[in-house]
Amino acid sequence: MKSSVILFSDIDHLVVKHNNLIEAKTQLSEVENKVVSLAVVLTRLHEKSSDRDMSINSTIRIYASDYMKTYSVGNTAAYNALNDAMDTLYNRSFTMTSEDGTPTIHRWIQSKGKGEKLNDGYIQFAFSTKAIELITGLEKGNYTSYGIERISRLKGNYSGRIYELIIKSKNIKGDDESIKTTKVFE
Repeated sequence: MKSSVILFSDIDHLVVKHNNLIEAKTQLSEVENKVVSLAVVLTRLHEKSSDRDMSINSTIRIYASDYMKTYSVGNTAAYNALNDAMDTLYNRSFTMTSEDGTPTIHRWIQSKGKGEKLNDGYIQFAFSTKAIELITGLEKGNYTSYGIERISRLKGNYSGRIYELIIKSKNIKGDDESIKTTKVFE
């Protein structure tokens, strides 16, 4: 079985994350970050279509063909990347500072599974409750969005992360609300 999702057919291919998630401490690999981004996009596409049964709080299935189309890799490379990412993403976490200043660790996903056949290969997982909150609970002006095609050809563990931080801060207003400024990174 292959995915029925057609990527890049409209402008709804946005990765949208709460700014707190973008600023959180995390150590996702390049492939893990791409899997999370693709899961956000596919979920947003499914939410826009009433004939699809997928939502952010359900199990998300990503086929090798989805990964292959999005990130311009071959079928075997997509299948291997998804399987490797699923094995490590299950153990990954992100750290955020709670309101009282306590660093708190949250998992990215709470369950995982995968289809084993190369041509029909897929992974499936459910985001953790906190990850769902930071992907769907988007307060006005407190989120960052960008087209997945912007990161689709980036290489390296930190390139996608740096891109998100730059996009998040590109329109920050300074003390004088009429002047836009760029955040200084230490």
